[in-house]
Amino acid sequence: MRTALLFAPYYFPSNNVGAVRPGKFVKYLPSFGWQLLVVTPEQHEHEAYLEGDSSNIFYVQFPDLEKIFKLGRQLIPKPKAHFKVRSEALPIIEIDSRRQAFLDWVLLPDEKITWISSAVKKGLTLAKSHSIDIVITTAPYFSTHLIGLSLARRLNRPWLADFRDPWVTSPYIYYPTKLHRKIHAILERKVVESANVVLSTTELMNQDLITRYPKLPVDKFKVVYNGYDDDDFVDLKPQTERKDSKIQIIQNGTFYGERSPIPFLKALKHFDDRDLNRLRVIFVGKNVLPWQPVVDELGLNSVVKLKDMVPYQQCLQLLQESDILLLIPGGQLILPKKLFEYLKLEKWILAVSANPMVNGFLEQINVSKIADPASPQDIYCQLSNLMALIDQGVQPEPNLSLIQQFEFKNLTGQLAQILDKMAYPVES
Repeated sequence: MRTALLFAPYYFPSNNVGAVRPGKFVKYLPSFGWQLLVVTPEQHEHEAYLEGDSSNIFYVQFPDLEKIFKLGRQLIPKPKAHFKVRSEALPIIEIDSRRQAFLDWVLLPDEKITWISSAVKKGLTLAKSHSIDIVITTAPYFSTHLIGLSLARRLNRPWLADFRDPWVTSPYIYYPTKLHRKIHAILERKVVESANVVLSTTELMNQDLITRYPKLPVDKFKVVYNGYDDDDFVDLKPQTERKDSKIQIIQNGTFYGERSPIPFLKALKHFDDRDLNRLRVIFVGKNVLPWQPVVDELGLNSVVKLKDMVPYQQCLQLLQESDILLLIPGGQLILPKKLFEYLKLEKWILAVSANPMVNGFLEQINVSKIADPASPQDIYCQLSNLMALIDQGVQPEPNLSLIQQFEFKNLTGQLAQILDKMAYPVES
């Protein structure tokens, strides 16, 4: 059994979506001849959700950032919650935060930089008691890649840098000054140039990196998509156990940047009272609660319910109990991980999306209606079409063979092939 040392800023029992991808790789890689030793910051969530053998997980202390924040709070203005409109089509909510402002200015590239020292020390200690073949880092947080930058060189081992999201080309990273952006760009370049393999979660992310680093060999850039795990869906209770006949619509995930619920909420206002009362809309995820004033202002309290982040299995159960899965994607280079979970459930999907990659992918699956996020009227029309299909008892007929390609065991097999070639390049 070969051994890789994985550094992950999120890992179970964390409920963060970033914990899922590394957790599934840890679960399935042993069947392909690899074990992962996981180094991750201490987790404080109360809902423990741990898969596999916990003896291979090593938690390192994460410094108390509140002590750091106290030093800078007096220098940063008091936060003000306000609404800001970037365009009439896609208004977004922005909540200023002294905490986040301090992070953006002082902790580069991000707040997780404070665990690098302890993570590197733990990695060196593990290398003394285990035969390490490969170092793996997964990000965001992108400071995690700096662990690989340090450790792979000191251990003289190959290094795989897994980019779950874009770094410098992300539309969601805020740079207080041009100097901050330049520092991020320098760090990204060091990571990309130094890693033996740079892994992305979509072909567009991969091509973006290849284009921006044309002097590097193309074969160092690889793709392993996100996906779903069949095991997570085995114990879900059927939708028939729901107690009412309302059409339930759910959106799972955080709203940020131009990933805004406002166009969809405005579309609901096109329904008359009778049809509107047939609906139940649930937004569940981190930071959805601040959108309550928008729901109040639009008079949708009786229809739209906001739920804070819930454990992963509980979230899947909410999806299972729903009739329509609402997808509001973000950056153009990303396929949201939730998309694959949506597809596994074989439900109708309403995609409020101007993302060509997401839309092209959905058109192949045959389970969705795609609406223009700039047009509440179009969203209303597409939702009305789905409601009519549901009333008629029409079930989606998904392209199952395509969906099954994104089962995590299959994806882990792709990763294992990459690791095999990294560990034994001559034999492979």
